[in-house]
Amino acid sequence: DTADAYTARNAPYVRLDVNVEWRLNWQHSTLTVFANVLNVLNIQNLNFRHLVLGTNGAPATISYEYDVPIIPVAGVRYEF
Repeated sequence: DTADAYTARNAPYVRLDVNVEWRLNWQHSTLTVFANVLNVLNIQNLNFRHLVLGTNGAPATISYEYDVPIIPVAGVRYEF
């Protein structure tokens, strides 16, 4: 039945990112040290759903792509 073809919905997208920064101001410049953690809760959010057509009589399948796992990021920024 094609009447309900586009009525399915994904689960809500939920993601918690955490950021910590430390700044040191000196004369006319700033040194910033930072640390981020993306997707702290490690929730698998569905980004894309693809229909993969089968070949040689194989049935079609659905493949799923999920959002990023936990990703730590750290860095230093110098502004002058």
